[in-house]
Amino acid sequence: ETLALTAILVLAIRAEEHGVLLPILWFAYEWLIRRNLNWRRLWLRYAIFTVVMAWFTYFKLTTMHDPDPTRPYYLDLSVLTFGRGYGWYFNSLYQTHLRWGGWFTISALLAILFAIRKNARAVFFMLFTYVTLLPYVFLVNHRFELYSYLPFVGVAGLLGLGVNAIQKGMRKVFSQPVAAAALSVLFLAAAAGNFRHEENRGRIGRGYLRDVFSEYRSFLTDLRSLPDAGTVPILYYTALPRHMDKDTVLCATEFALNRIDVETKVVESCPAEGACIAFENGRLRRIQ
Repeated sequence: ETLALTAILVLAIRAEEHGVLLPILWFAYEWLIRRNLNWRRLWLRYAIFTVVMAWFTYFKLTTMHDPDPTRPYYLDLSVLTFGRGYGWYFNSLYQTHLRWGGWFTISALLAILFAIRKNARAVFFMLFTYVTLLPYVFLVNHRFELYSYLPFVGVAGLLGLGVNAIQKGMRKVFSQPVAAAALSVLFLAAAAGNFRHEENRGRIGRGYLRDVFSEYRSFLTDLRSLPDAGTVPILYYTALPRHMDKDTVLCATEFALNRIDVETKVVESCPAEGACIAFENGRLRRIQ
């Protein structure tokens, strides 16, 4: 079993780097959920896990770490960055503006409350959230909301436990039919409220994406309508659509013209000879 779990750990690290923290979650599960923490049986297993984790952490810190404080993979391994990193992700997740100390205070109080009530599953989900966020909190220049996808499992677990507690409480107070009806109404209200919130929150982003997609659609259409689109050997671009660069414009040109023999170059000014085009004001314009 130990060898099988070690193999799973190595494969998890190969698939996703923060899989290196998987032993911490396994340990928390053994301790809090299974409550079967037999050190005589598990010490060798976790010793092997510790060696694998230490080696991989050292390897990544010495190879991925960028000393330039302006680069994306610059690591600031300080206590202040540790706290601010968690605060940034929690604020982005809950759409709040709390200082990181407030989040740690709330987490500590909840952990104490869960421990007093002997709610081991809630403590596990809290640990899950913090552990899976750990690889990202020190990357001060590389923080994105999308990295909350795995920590959100812990948040969803806590939410599920809360909903289950509400359900049990209502069934104690009301009869089964009344409780079912009330819970259904609460669910519909929560779903409608969440939809309205997310719809308003994403309205600007959706409008921006529509504009970008419209640009790309015009770019592909205009490119295909060029008189010599099927024969020109190289296209010179002086201006590109948003978010395109020299690599993506080549792929887009090959796709639009259904050709793999065409070349593209991004230039500041048109050369003396050759087909030169520019994408400006939402349309592709032939310069020469």
